[in-house]
Amino acid sequence: MPDAFTPPPPGEPIPAPGPSDAAAPRLPDPPDDGRIYVDPAAPITVHSAAAAPTGEQLVAYAMTLRGTARGRVRENVNDFTQWYYGDNTAASWCLIFVCWCFNHFGALHLLGGKIAYVPSLKSRVGSKWHTDRKLIARGDPVTFDFNRSGEPEHVGFFVTWLDSGRTTFESIEGNTGNDQVATRTRHWSDVYGFVKPGLAASDPSRYPGVIYRYVAGAMMHDAHVKWIQQRLGAHKHPVTVDSYYGPATAAAVTAFQKGAHLSADGEVGPKTWAALAD
Repeated sequence: MPDAFTPPPPGEPIPAPGPSDAAAPRLPDPPDDGRIYVDPAAPITVHSAAAAPTGEQLVAYAMTLRGTARGRVRENVNDFTQWYYGDNTAASWCLIFVCWCFNHFGALHLLGGKIAYVPSLKSRVGSKWHTDRKLIARGDPVTFDFNRSGEPEHVGFFVTWLDSGRTTFESIEGNTGNDQVATRTRHWSDVYGFVKPGLAASDPSRYPGVIYRYVAGAMMHDAHVKWIQQRLGAHKHPVTVDSYYGPATAAAVTAFQKGAHLSADGEVGPKTWAALAD
């Protein structure tokens, strides 16, 4: 859980209550990729203030918060706003959600501390602010100017590109739609800019919070799967190292789990991950 309450910066403007992306076009949500991103029971490493999470870790944690705002009292008063303001202040909370996720990893310093007012983010982060889409990566906070006002009014986390031309992408956001945390499909043409906060490099050997399983027609595919396959080989359950979590990898995981006296379900959660790492 986040740290104990610390007050927001004095004099910071309070964002007006209401969904902060209300003027955004109603685009379809990204296609379901078949993942259950995070095992809710899995411990997530909380870093010291001197460290930084990876983009994969930030997104994985944000995905666990999908749904209505947790502990909602009324619109725009919820666990996130109460953590930020320390009372029942009603305010837009898209940037508060971003701060909450960084705080989970003890990494609020990467944003310069708590901040709720999206138009102030650019000046807050200074040289970490960027607009070149070639630089954006998973976990970077990305801001939107839907109404072309010349300043941003909404923010979320960049997840992944949805097309080869890099015109649409998936994001995970707070205070979106009906006062929720949700994934969204966004157009780059609505982007105002984004933050490169200084996240840690991806580490395939670090458990990212994702439950890896075989999903027919939508095989999970990333560097962590490659690590799993390599570790299976090291434990004498060799499979083709192709970074795709297919049926052969699932079968090898099941065989490994039986030998390690784990639940033989063919899925790699925190316990199986730890055993593979040994």
